[in-house]
Amino acid sequence: MKLNEIKKVLENIAPPELAESWDNVGMLVETNNDEISKILVALDITDAVIDEAVINNIDLIVTHHPVLISGIKKVSINDFKGKQLIKLISNNISLYSMHTNFDITEGGTNDIIAKKLGLENLESLDSVTNLGKIGGVAETDLEGLVETLKGVLKLDTIKYTGDRTKEVSKLAICTGSGMGLYKNAISKGADVYITGDVKYHDAVDALESGLSIIDATHYSSENICMDVLHEYLSNKLDIDVVRSSVNIDPFNYL
Repeated sequence: MKLNEIKKVLENIAPPELAESWDNVGMLVETNNDEISKILVALDITDAVIDEAVINNIDLIVTHHPVLISGIKKVSINDFKGKQLIKLISNNISLYSMHTNFDITEGGTNDIIAKKLGLENLESLDSVTNLGKIGGVAETDLEGLVETLKGVLKLDTIKYTGDRTKEVSKLAICTGSGMGLYKNAISKGADVYITGDVKYHDAVDALESGLSIIDATHYSSENICMDVLHEYLSNKLDIDVVRSSVNIDPFNYL
């Protein structure tokens, strides 16, 4: 398929104009290879992911997290970002990223988790940015919700705050790093807030305000959404779409 045809499909999934002003989305590395035969879907760009792409003759990598967000003043082989860009270009591999636009768009990361948890009557957690979701959930207790989420995210353990017997009927979600919105969850009457990158003092303050926090981790809350994106692109595009097997959680647990 032509690269421009694929770009149209990706832009239809997550329109670039939805992205936050600070974000960097779209075609971030573009080579002279206009004919795409094989795509790799990954959460992040890492050396291992690029090596995986080279080994599998990938023409285009589609990621959630951009390889570059802030401005870059030089590309050097001595800098790990520069090395990654050089490796992509020298192997004729293009890179497309959909970040906050994929979080915000209908059917994006937050909608994916909300659907898997059975949330109803969804609305945006933040009416300014449209980030996050809040909605009703079939009545359960906190322990039951945690167990359900463990199954959804394929996790053995999940860190949370609050009484495990607490009744839950309204749930807020922001995939990735969403603790900046926990006060929105409180003001909108959520019983529990699911997000990642949870800081200690924020968790204490939220709990004192009556809001339980579930730390689904940045990686796990978003990586499962890449599975959904991979499935969608595999069905939508008439080319080979591969899911990365080496883009793993950078944290180890004992």
